[in-house]
Amino acid sequence: MSDPFASIRYSSELDQYKNRIIECSFGDNQWYFYRHRADKTYPNARVTAD
Repeated sequence: MSDPFASIRYSSELDQYKNRIIECSFGDNQWYFYRHRADKTYPNARVTAD
């Protein structure tokens, strides 16, 4: 997948999760960081997010 599915507002707190799998929630028309998914090796397929 070359195109990002969505974007999240940058926060320096998110730097520690670069190239890692995170879980987010969507509300008020924007994405919010929920938690780091250290238990996952691979992200969900794009069809899961669609």
